[in-house]
Amino acid sequence: GETYSLQYLFLIDDREADSEKLTWKSSNEEILTVQNGQITAVSTGNAMVTVSYGALSRSVSCDIWSPIRTVEDFEALRNKRDEDGNIVGKYLLTNDLDFGGKTFEGFCPNAETGSNSSNGYAPQHHYFAATLDGNGYAIRNMTVAMSGIVGAMGKQGVIRNLELDQITTWQEGTMC
Repeated sequence: GETYSLQYLFLIDDREADSEKLTWKSSNEEILTVQNGQITAVSTGNAMVTVSYGALSRSVSCDIWSPIRTVEDFEALRNKRDEDGNIVGKYLLTNDLDFGGKTFEGFCPNAETGSNSSNGYAPQHHYFAATLDGNGYAIRNMTVAMSGIVGAMGKQGVIRNLELDQITTWQEGTMC
């Protein structure tokens, strides 16, 4: 994962603490690791970073998001699924994405699978249960298939701060 430096000033009696005597700890090393003020992202999620000097300590909450830099990164979200098949995680657009008119099939189309006694098929839904923060950027020039961009939105699913520009749909009412 990517590594980030924490900007910190740890004062003891108005004097800067000896950085060699500071100890660093992550509340969840499956999300991030920390060593000497350097945070390394392992996966998306939230973890607390605690720095201690003897009995004194301070903590800060860190949200780790996966960056979406390209159309390919965006399309790859369809593979970020939990054990139930739902798309999960935290994703952040880092720039505008231009699909150039390319067709996007949607993350979670409503598929007819399985069986029941009335018609032989029962809908099997997988949901978009992730957070996608557009960060003020836009998705442009996309043709969207009938299921919409996300298809089935789960209760935990969030899309925010995202501009949609020049989006064409195959069927009215299928934008998101």
